[in-house]
Amino acid sequence: MAKIAGEHWVSAKRKKDALSFPLTVEAKIDLFEERIQGWQISIADQCYRGVLDNTGNRISSSIPHSGFGVLYMLLSYFEMIAKYEAGDLSEVSAIWFKEGIKSVYPELTTRTERILVKFYKGARCGLYHAGLTSKYVFISGDVASIEFDSISGMLVINPGDMIDRVANHLKIYCQQLRDPAQTLLRSNFEKKFDADILPQIQ
Repeated sequence: MAKIAGEHWVSAKRKKDALSFPLTVEAKIDLFEERIQGWQISIADQCYRGVLDNTGNRISSSIPHSGFGVLYMLLSYFEMIAKYEAGDLSEVSAIWFKEGIKSVYPELTTRTERILVKFYKGARCGLYHAGLTSKYVFISGDVASIEFDSISGMLVINPGDMIDRVANHLKIYCQQLRDPAQTLLRSNFEKKFDADILPQIQ
């Protein structure tokens, strides 16, 4: 939750006093989407591509060398979203991070485990624990998405593509959650939401 000028915000669009408890599952989905979109994805996008006005036009330039900042903002999405999809409440990281990567980048499920290990240890753990990606993990806007050289072990990540992938994944996930027929997905989501987010905002 954010405190701005003495007011409590539960998302980039909504103040706490706008909530009505108990929350419906639909309200929980809306709030979840607003928080991830407004406090992570849109900030990463504006750093990397420039600020958007209310009509969707770019009114500023990007921040130079913001690619690593984008990774800082978005790498937490992968473990988080995999745990929401599964309703997992554990503190295990590596397994769920890799599952999240496969969910957002489904083309990697048919490729080597080495990519997932490099993504986790080299990108995620490198940035979070050492302040920099590890050896042979690079960012570049010159690759379409992700490139991996199996000989050298070099992983190259396109931060702009990651923004788009995460944004699209969140949109589709929330669309699925809004379908009452998706009973297991909704149950897993509520289990995780009620454990992680609900205590913060009540």
